[in-house]
Amino acid sequence: MLSPGLKNHIKKILGPGAIQFLKHNLAFLHSQISYSQSGEDLLLDSFLSHKRKGFYVDVGAYDPVYLSNTYKFYKRGWRGIQIEPNPKRIAWFKKRRPGTINLNVGIGEKSTSKFFIFDADALSTFSAEEAAKAKSFGHEVLDTITVDILPLKEVFDAYAKDTVIDFMSVDTEGYDLEVLKTNDWTQYRPQFIVLETVEYDRNKYGKKENAVYDKFMSEINYEKVADTYINTIYRDTKADIPGW
Repeated sequence: MLSPGLKNHIKKILGPGAIQFLKHNLAFLHSQISYSQSGEDLLLDSFLSHKRKGFYVDVGAYDPVYLSNTYKFYKRGWRGIQIEPNPKRIAWFKKRRPGTINLNVGIGEKSTSKFFIFDADALSTFSAEEAAKAKSFGHEVLDTITVDILPLKEVFDAYAKDTVIDFMSVDTEGYDLEVLKTNDWTQYRPQFIVLETVEYDRNKYGKKENAVYDKFMSEINYEKVADTYINTIYRDTKADIPGW
């Protein structure tokens, strides 16, 4: 925001129209700031027609700001649910995102599950297979903890029963399909869903897993609308979304 003194100074130098010009362009530049890994939040923002208020769900939220598909929307005034199994990381959300729902749980069918916390924290996972793969790349398990698990449907029942879910982001290091299978898709349907659809590789991006995800998403009536190679965005074909 420009201070009154700065506004007057700009007017004297550049004329009265300069303030409106700067306001317009600063707003435009701000709208182009991305906090996602590959601009997924910018794509979602466009798909949702730059909606001012809305609701998101972030499964495997990881960090309140860094590599976040939801922080851009939180800053604008959106609210939502952050789900993160690492207790240290969910504590950051409680500090950085007041007014939102922060759940220190995993999503799945079991009541509890082992969670592998790695030195590269973004690789932490419930999947023993993904944990073994990360270790084969030279990463170290710092801790193994037991975390409570809830089905996605139960989370929605408790916190989003009568809420339009504009989008859901899922990043659970090889566990995304298991997460999706715990929802009741006849009742709860986020308008857009972001899934990590590439395998992790230490030195480069691994192979794409779209064959698996595209099939499942098609079965529940979602279509692929964007792909950043790391993530794929799907749209609910049954939803009445402005502009679609």
